[in-house]
Amino acid sequence: GVNNHFNHILKDSKGQLWFGSSGSGIFRYDRETDSLHGLGQTMSGSMVTALCEDPVSGTIYASTNKGLVSYDPQDGDLEWYDISTNFPLTFVRNLYITRNGELFVCNLDGMVSVKCSDLQNQPRDYDVFVSGLMVDNVPCVPTPQERKAVLREDVMFQKEISLTPRHSSVTFEISC
Repeated sequence: GVNNHFNHILKDSKGQLWFGSSGSGIFRYDRETDSLHGLGQTMSGSMVTALCEDPVSGTIYASTNKGLVSYDPQDGDLEWYDISTNFPLTFVRNLYITRNGELFVCNLDGMVSVKCSDLQNQPRDYDVFVSGLMVDNVPCVPTPQERKAVLREDVMFQKEISLTPRHSSVTFEISC
């Protein structure tokens, strides 16, 4: 069933009314039919804690108990952002979008700021490699002639390192 307990209302830049419920997600009000239309089953069980519109794209954003949601009213695309999509917050409590489309999202664990347009970018793979090594805050240099050396060749080509119990700190420098 639909939980019609609404706790957030947003009037977007086109005058459209959006309602956030405490268990059934987001609804759009249709003035012509005087009725509410839910955004589908994917929002079922979602408690909306806030609604905002990106003034740049017109996308509607909702903070929910399951993460952040974006909905594009023009094409009907609904996207979830949570731990599974590398978004660092769950149970998003509140959000705010600036005039230039910067999104601020917070919960009890902290706050994240990101450009709304960057949320739409797909993650990409990077070629990451170890480019430096420090042991006990001292840079390691290859010493091929020394049998017990930490590095016998450049760190990029070293297959393994062996440390003794007297070593207390290891730092890897990463490049891409």
